[in-house]
Amino acid sequence: MKYSTGLVAAALFAMAGVANAGVSSTATVVSDYDFRGQSLSASDPALQWSLDYAADSGFYAGAWLSNVDYGSSVSDEIELDLYAGWAGSFTDAIGWDLGIIWYTYPQSIPFSNSSASATSLKIQDYPEAYASISHGPFKLKQWYTDNYAGTDQDALYTELNASFGLPAGFTLNLHGGYNYGEYWKRNAEELLDYSAGVGYTAGHFNLGLKVAGWDTSKPYRVTSNEFNNDYRLIFSVSTTFPWASEEVAAPPPPPPPPPPGDGDHDGVTDDKDRCLTTPAGVVVDAIGCFKEITLRGVLFEFDSAALKAEARGQLDGLVQELKTRPADIVAGTTVAIEGHTDSVGSDAYNQGLSQRRADSVRQYFIDAGLSASMVVATGMGEASPADSNATAEGRANNRRVVIKATR
Repeated sequence: MKYSTGLVAAALFAMAGVANAGVSSTATVVSDYDFRGQSLSASDPALQWSLDYAADSGFYAGAWLSNVDYGSSVSDEIELDLYAGWAGSFTDAIGWDLGIIWYTYPQSIPFSNSSASATSLKIQDYPEAYASISHGPFKLKQWYTDNYAGTDQDALYTELNASFGLPAGFTLNLHGGYNYGEYWKRNAEELLDYSAGVGYTAGHFNLGLKVAGWDTSKPYRVTSNEFNNDYRLIFSVSTTFPWASEEVAAPPPPPPPPPPGDGDHDGVTDDKDRCLTTPAGVVVDAIGCFKEITLRGVLFEFDSAALKAEARGQLDGLVQELKTRPADIVAGTTVAIEGHTDSVGSDAYNQGLSQRRADSVRQYFIDAGLSASMVVATGMGEASPADSNATAEGRANNRRVVIKATR
């Protein structure tokens, strides 16, 4: 296996260049440098490195290095490929690529081996053009050169590649290629090469394992190290610089707090409600405290100021709210109780009845624990009807007790 300080230096230079925008570099170690089914590293491992530039327009260019080994009769050590091309797409699903590559062997020169009285062969540089079209997992690529390996003979190569996703992050990679043209007719035979393998990405590294070789028979089947084209297992590891930063995803924001509740269902949410035990049916102020309620129905015994049990139940809710108010609100609260009657009977009688009934409610509040100084009772008689006294329904609406809390 042949390496050189030049290859290592070039690799370090390529690594340094990736700091530029649009530039990347890929390092690869393979167990065998496979070129279209044939070993170009004498079945030994190879270290490979590329420096690539890609523009937003689709133009790209780069250089690729690998150690090679064509055997003792050939002067070789490094292959340096220079390439440029243009890539784009017809649609979101169909892509295309056009380019040219120049295979060079800068350290391959003829030299005389005095001990063996032999001359080493030089590997000739040569260019090759290519065009490809891709759709989904498939890519069809055509290659052409009029000077294959410096022989002044043309050669063509058609390949079809496919890559399919597998479970657990693996990929299935398939390849088939056909070598043909003047060079192959004169020097060997037109032939097929194949490969099949799997790939896997682990962090910043791409792992590959494949079987590759020529579909040919003797005398062109080579099983020795140099130019081995027999089917063989090849392993590769590669990584591309600069490594993308593996940013730790920020934890998702906490869920928004639930909207504030309204435990007493008075229309003022609990975060703003200063009076959290307001009974149903009352009008409240901006801070959720009882403001006013009108009690109707059969609140008192007939022609009496004695409260019925149902009335006491309604008043108990108000007492609870008033007694549990914050101290700063209780201190400034006045409860005004108004007694109202319908128009049946004399004005004087109705005035007296409404006062007695308002007083009865006031006394109930005091007996329940409210301060006498904060509760005021007023009889309104029939002077302030809420409805018409001409109908039974209207008169029922007029028989009422209105309770107001002011601050």
